[in-house]
Parts: sequence; C-alpha cells; structure tokens
Amino acid sequence: MSQRRVLVLAAMVLVAGLQACSQPQTPEQQIIGVIRDMEALIENGERRPFMNHVDETFHGQGGYFDHPRLNAWLIIQFRRNYRLRAQLFPISVRVTDEISAIASFNALVTGGKGLLPERGQMLAITTEWRRTDGEWRLIAAQWQEIDLSLK
Repeated sequence: MSQRRVLVLAAMVLVAGLQACSQPQTPEQQIIGVIRDMEALIENGERRPFMNHVDETFHGQGGYFDHPRLNAWLIIQFRRNYRLRAQLFPISVRVTDEISAIASFNALVTGGKGLLPERGQMLAITTEWRRTDGEWRLIAAQWQEIDLSLK
C-alpha cells in the first residue's frame, strides 16, 4: 500500500473517531456522569462542589433532609471521617420526560478516622433529577440500609 493511501486511511479513521467522540450524550449517560462526579467529589472531601449538583429545592428521606440540612450533614460526615469512600453499582436511569429522571443504585459507603475504614454500610438509593438550564440537578433522594447479615 502506498504511503499516500496509508495517510488517507489514517485520516478517515481519525475523522470517524472524532465524530464518534462528538456524539451528544444521552440523558442517561449525562446523569450517570453527574453521579460519578458526585462520587469522586465526596471521596475527595469536596463538599461545596458536590452541593453544586444539588438543587435548592432538594428534599430527602421523607422530608427530613432539605438543601441546608444535607449540607450540614456532609460537614459532620467530613469531620467524623478522615476518609470517605463510596462504591456505586449498578446505576440504572429511567428518563421520565425531557427534564426529569430517576436513578437508582446500590452504594457501599465506608469511612473512618484513619486510612482503613472503621465502619461501612450498604445502601439502596433512589434519586430524582431535573434538568435546569441544561444541567441535571439532584432534587430528591431516598435511601435505606441493605441488611447484609447472614441469617
């Protein structure tokens, strides 16, 4: 194959790859991306950037949490735990209309004062999302502990 043909073929592959990368993400992919970003922010102790994804109208746990109370609760968690870790799996997203969606997942959350976790729990989490000004924002969350004891 001539050098020119190789260059043309390489250029075609590059253009096809760039077009694939530029495909807009689906709402499901966008929400999963926000959830993964929030997971990383918690693990890095970045409360304010985490809260930027939470809508001012947020409510959780049957009304117990609102936006200010969630923020205060996170402050307490960061003071109590030198290191917080969360492993989320599997994230399932159901888009209900153009601006609303529900995402559900399980989370293994661990924390402690040292490098090794001292405590942890498995949670089943359901979240509600609304697209505002082109961004998906968390508007509600419910969670419950999953009992992992062997009976």
